[in-house]
Amino acid sequence: MLGMGLVVNDFIGIIKWRNILAYNPVEYFALILAASGGIISLILGIQSLYRWIIDQRNRKKWVKQTVLSSTKE
Repeated sequence: MLGMGLVVNDFIGIIKWRNILAYNPVEYFALILAASGGIISLILGIQSLYRWIIDQRNRKKWVKQTVLSSTKE
């Protein structure tokens, strides 16, 4: 079994941090891979939420400007 499955089982329930010291190089690689995947997912989620909020603000400004400019005629 390769990938995150090597280290994920150690993080179910109560975490025994001493298990990390006994990892072999493949398990360290899987741990780094799992941690970086979580961090990247978190960063992309925050970035998407930020862009969505900015787009909503810009859309409201655009609609307000469009409605005002069409009623001025």
